[in-house]
Amino acid sequence: MKETLRPTSPPLPQTPLDTEDQFYAFLAGGARHQLLLSAVDLGLDKLLSAGPLPLAEIIVQLGLDATRADKWMSLLVGVGLCELVLDPHGGIPSYAAAPLLLAMAAPDLAGGYFYREFLRYWRASIVHDTVGVVKGAPVLYPVRYPPTDVADTKLLHEWMRSGALLTLASLEKYFDFSWTKHLLDVGGGDATMACALTKKHPRLKVTVFNVPQAADLARSNIAAAGVGDRVKVVVGDFRVDALPRGFDTVLFSRVLADWPPDLCQKLINEAYASLTPDGVLVVCEPLRDQNFELSIAWEHSYLPYDDFGAHTYKTTELYEWMMAVSGFGELTRHPRRESIHGAIVARKLPQAGSGGR
Repeated sequence: MKETLRPTSPPLPQTPLDTEDQFYAFLAGGARHQLLLSAVDLGLDKLLSAGPLPLAEIIVQLGLDATRADKWMSLLVGVGLCELVLDPHGGIPSYAAAPLLLAMAAPDLAGGYFYREFLRYWRASIVHDTVGVVKGAPVLYPVRYPPTDVADTKLLHEWMRSGALLTLASLEKYFDFSWTKHLLDVGGGDATMACALTKKHPRLKVTVFNVPQAADLARSNIAAAGVGDRVKVVVGDFRVDALPRGFDTVLFSRVLADWPPDLCQKLINEAYASLTPDGVLVVCEPLRDQNFELSIAWEHSYLPYDDFGAHTYKTTELYEWMMAVSGFGELTRHPRRESIHGAIVARKLPQAGSGGR
């Protein structure tokens, strides 16, 4: 299966012109990155969140050089961060924030928190010299999993919580939880999704499996939500510990995408053992074949950090192959819709020689 492990990537150049286009595409990517950082650092996202403004007003509000600001705003329009709004009556045109720039200034619950936090993390990763990193130089800002510092633990789960309900909204379009009686949420963070699901489905019980630091946060959320009779926490490190047993559904949501294929295969094997006969495995992750740019951005940010391996973002095909190896069948693909997350649903099949269900 070595061929399947190769990451999916755009076609390689076929002609000299294709090569030249690829060269400039790489440089343009760096330019887009710098333009986004400059817009956020100068506060253009917040300034234009109230509505369009003419160039002269932007220059005054942000204290810009007039000639360079004109070129800068033109580039921001060119890369899709801003839009030029023309006055139908021939007045002075204005600049408006395009959706991505608006998202950078959005309130936390609207997704702005995650964008801003990832950009902060991205800056910490790209400050390292890539040549030095790949030759083994120490990094300035090491990232470890699981976090050992209380502040880092809270930050990690703030990240997870900021997108948990958005992920759940997508997941519920792919999978009907109403028939599930006992769900194992592997790496279920601070139990945000578990609490939301049990409130919506009265007969559902959820077990959240996570490391001790996250478990403490989960218990607090469970108590606050008043669902302690139907949501419990089991402490463990899925990298080394066996998963609990006896569930009709096992869920991996925003978990497998952070880990290399060998660990993911181990976890899918564990999911098979955790399920009752005819049980169902649900994998809801950003899939590499559906999110190529996202995969490159995240895996590049992992480059300096040794707790993360290669091929973390995996293709639909690779997940399906790993599920089949573990003994799952009746696989159903659910390509991403409104979010970055796609899903694969599979049923536990009886092992050969087991005598059937």
